[in-house]
Amino acid sequence: MFRTAFSALLLAAPALAGGGTTSFEFTDTDGFFALGSAPDEVRFLDAEAKSIGNFSLYHSGFFAWMVRGGMTGVIEFTTPAESVTFFHRDQSASTASSLRAFDPAGNLIFSGTGTQAAWQTRSFGSVAVPVARIELQNVGGGINDHAVIDDFTWVLSEPAMVVCLGDGTSGACPCTNESVVGAGEGCLSSVGQGAKLMASGSTSVAADDLQFHVSQARANQPSMLVQGSVLMSLPFKDGLLCMGNPTERVEVVFLDSNGEGSSASSIVTEGNVTPGTTRFYQQWYRDPGGISPCGTGSNFTQGLEVQWSN
Repeated sequence: MFRTAFSALLLAAPALAGGGTTSFEFTDTDGFFALGSAPDEVRFLDAEAKSIGNFSLYHSGFFAWMVRGGMTGVIEFTTPAESVTFFHRDQSASTASSLRAFDPAGNLIFSGTGTQAAWQTRSFGSVAVPVARIELQNVGGGINDHAVIDDFTWVLSEPAMVVCLGDGTSGACPCTNESVVGAGEGCLSSVGQGAKLMASGSTSVAADDLQFHVSQARANQPSMLVQGSVLMSLPFKDGLLCMGNPTERVEVVFLDSNGEGSSASSIVTEGNVTPGTTRFYQQWYRDPGGISPCGTGSNFTQGLEVQWSN
């Protein structure tokens, strides 16, 4: 089942901004649900959002996220969070829950145990050490004895910064085909708007989980994710080329009927990136048929800047 929580997209740097808060005021006992929207979902696995009539188990409202005895509930961030805050407690003294949090590379960044006595405030994560996964293990409780999380708030980390917009602020588009200022997209294409490139995942070379997502491009056309090491803004084809040599053609992405697509390969491997380097990315897409604004048959999204870490 899927539930939507607050999620926002900044149209200027940084490229992805969002997060949300939930007190789990719904019933979902399937063992899986997601909050937020792609590409920055938060996934809750192997536990239940529910109410069992024990008011001490709700920090607010009448529901919470509960892990049964002998189970380990998991919270996964498709885009790592730079800040996570929530409340944690055990239903009884025999529950003996264990809470752990991990960064994108799988390193342990927090460990703690639950208690029946009172709610414990849990808060961890930072820009430098984002949170990718949380595990809540109910070690000793029975099937009806729960480890509990409630009032869960997260702020997403920002893997990329928007650069080189097609709205005229980064230089003129090739044939006065500038997009609307503030839209955060490339130069206008034949669909009447510029295409956007977004990023999800982390900038960790070890985790190698960075993924790029293009939208608002020409439907059912091939595109190419390109990478460069020098930022620039040069009119080229129907758009702006935002990067200079050396460049890498990272991956061909075929766009769907909505003009959307996502990378699937290893950016670290295909782009030959190392920790401490800064690289720039764009999607170059076809806009054929003699109807593109400048008549060249292709265009670019705006650019993204990624500072790669360990």
